[in-house]
Amino acid sequence: MRISVSSDMDEPVARTLVDELRARGHEVVAYGALSPGADPQWAVCSEAAAREVAAGTADQAVVCCWTGTGASIAANKVPGVRAALCTDACTADGARRWNDA
Repeated sequence: MRISVSSDMDEPVARTLVDELRARGHEVVAYGALSPGADPQWAVCSEAAAREVAAGTADQAVVCCWTGTGASIAANKVPGVRAALCTDACTADGARRWNDA
């Protein structure tokens, strides 16, 4: 599966997410602070990752910012994308299962 990941900050949790996805066999396309030279602003990198999903060039995306709210809002502005703010595994599972987010 091809997964776009964006983050406005190059934090250990974001790097761990990318590493874990790759370890599970996924192809990861990084945006924002996770991609050297890319624009790290949450609105810009979250939109870029979401556009990959809308275009069909990525199967899913994970968008990250300090609160998660801004990244979710930016991704949800892309037609055809449903992003949900998830702070735990149960919420993420439900958002994916019931909302195709």
